Amino acid sequence: MDLEKLHCLFYPKSIVIIGASSNPLKPGGQPLSALVAAGYSGEIFPINPRYEEINGLKCYPNLKSVGKEIDLAIIAVPAKYVPGMLQECGEAKVQTAVIFTSGFAETGEEGKKLQEEIVSVANKYNIRFAGPNCLGIVNAPAKVMANFAVSHNPEKVVKDNAYAFISQSGGFGTITYAEAQKQGLGAQILVSTGNEADLDFTTFLHYIVEHTDVKAVAAYLEGVKDGKSFVQAADKALTKGIPLILLKVGKHEIAAQAAKSHTGSMVGNDDIYQGFFHQKGIIRVNSVEEMLPLLSLFADKKLPRGNRIGILSSSGGGSVYLADLCTDAGLEVVKLSPNTCKQLEENLPSFITANNPVDLTSHAMMEEGILKNALKAVLEDPQVDLVMVYFNVAGEPTRHIIAQLEEAYRTADKPILCIGWSHNEEDHLLAQELMRQAGIPNTLQVEHGVKALATLASFAGHFRMRQASQESPGTTNGLVGKGKEYLAGFDRKALTEREAKQLLQLYNIPVVREEVARSAQEAVSLAEKIGYPVVLKILSPDILHKTEAGGVILNLHSAEEVTAAYDRIINNAKAFNPEAHLEGVLVAELIPPGRELILGIKADPTFGNCVLVGTGGVFVEVLRDFASGVPPISRLEAEAIIKRLKGYPMLEAFRNLGPADLESLVEAVLNLSRMALDLEGIISELEINPLIVGEKGQGVKAVDALITLN
Repeated sequence: MDLEKLHCLFYPKSIVIIGASSNPLKPGGQPLSALVAAGYSGEIFPINPRYEEINGLKCYPNLKSVGKEIDLAIIAVPAKYVPGMLQECGEAKVQTAVIFTSGFAETGEEGKKLQEEIVSVANKYNIRFAGPNCLGIVNAPAKVMANFAVSHNPEKVVKDNAYAFISQSGGFGTITYAEAQKQGLGAQILVSTGNEADLDFTTFLHYIVEHTDVKAVAAYLEGVKDGKSFVQAADKALTKGIPLILLKVGKHEIAAQAAKSHTGSMVGNDDIYQGFFHQKGIIRVNSVEEMLPLLSLFADKKLPRGNRIGILSSSGGGSVYLADLCTDAGLEVVKLSPNTCKQLEENLPSFITANNPVDLTSHAMMEEGILKNALKAVLEDPQVDLVMVYFNVAGEPTRHIIAQLEEAYRTADKPILCIGWSHNEEDHLLAQELMRQAGIPNTLQVEHGVKALATLASFAGHFRMRQASQESPGTTNGLVGKGKEYLAGFDRKALTEREAKQLLQLYNIPVVREEVARSAQEAVSLAEKIGYPVVLKILSPDILHKTEAGGVILNLHSAEEVTAAYDRIINNAKAFNPEAHLEGVLVAELIPPGRELILGIKADPTFGNCVLVGTGGVFVEVLRDFASGVPPISRLEAEAIIKRLKGYPMLEAFRNLGPADLESLVEAVLNLSRMALDLEGIISELEINPLIVGEKGQGVKAVDALITLN
């Protein structure tokens, strides 16, 4: 992906404003006044034949009359004039553009045609552009205010370049920018993507991750056009330790036509997004209020070593409440070390017990030094990775409390998040303002604070795993092409179970021993060869769910039982679907009971073929216990996908069962990932149900398989 040209967008040496206005409230006026006010150091050329001068700058009648090389054009003219203006940009060798104007694809067919026209012009002259129908971009360090929503950079923020924000909603991005600014957080880059006719969300994400020094990337996301590009950008971000904090909307979209397999019909597009977020350590939030404390924490670049939390509270009841919340969120409320307990006992009032959470009582808020000493002891405890302080304020002590917190925050190498409260609104606001001025991560809501710390610890874990792993996911072990070659001759939508299993074997996924019988006599012969007990199943590309058709009979122990079962299965199949093509009956070994999982591939419109793992068997539709991943999947990611299942504990040792063969299960998931990549665009759905997982050392076996093709 060539991102070099985007330097002209974010760091332009010259800017023209087409449709410039002297009115700072208009789209053509605000960027002009904002650029001047911000102190942009490059050249600015207003374009408007109605003016000779705007804001002390010479105004030009057209682009040609400027007569200089231009890096960025801001276009703020009615939609019908945009193609012509872009044509002039191309002839003047303008490198990039931001198109504010609406009235394109978002308005219907006529607008769509107009948008296609500007894309054609831009492609002809190799112009990269943001929009149309966007609020533009801000690059605060370069003082580039190529937007009409943010009129000025903040005069003072406590944490510069804390984050970049990419928004598929212009208004939402502006609101988030303003709220973060109130918290003392400076955005290095703000991007409104608009209709994404050229530059889209993932292209901006690639640029920001590769070419800026932001501490985090936040975004309002409705969806991405190119899932594969998104995967690459997310990998780059995780490798560099840059968290992606996304407010992803569209969870409850109306499903399209139900797919034929369980995996296809039960996992929606948002489930795939959520699985991908888990896979790459992407943080999903539900509101700006959840996002802000995360941005503040990540701006400090203090990643915790683990998830062990120390809690200090001026309220006994609050201590218990916080302990519950933290535990529910996946944080470990750890037992303090003996040395820490000793320090607390020496420095705290005698009636305070040295436990975690540390109940400071209200004395800590009134007596100088209690909070400071307690916080110092907990922060120095090697058992503690991150700290939360929950305190009340009242009157004059508010300032000395915040001063103690600030001193600890400045010197600590561990994350701290504070929540202050008061019955007096004035004291409460003062505490918030003092923490903001000090840059101390804080939040108004306890739940948001706990979630932020848990999320910080989770991301740190993902980052450490990425650093420790040298594996390159997606290697195919020489399997590429085998599946394509096998499927080349098929001219029907569905494979038979036998054909599906033969394809699985090409990718080293173990299957049960089985043969095809075309008569009752042959079925008996095969059963004796395989060894009793056996299973008989109808074999037909027209009967995908065999149990519903009465096409499966289990636990057959003799020739007589096999003969009767064969005839019964054939008759049931003919009654179920008289038009079905019957290829015979599968005679298969009966696998002893074990842990039953379901493995699958689902073709997703955004990410392509995705891998699904779930709790299998007959209750799959009731349990709906699935986790997903986007190939290529690494070994560590495969293990994490399996561990996300609610049914994961059944894979551990319990009662008279030893631990399941997780190594073989992980290998099956990896092989399925390689298969998903190899057969991108060919397989529509794949389902292995059940996959029997034996005890450690016994491997896995696919008992049944269903595959549909595009």
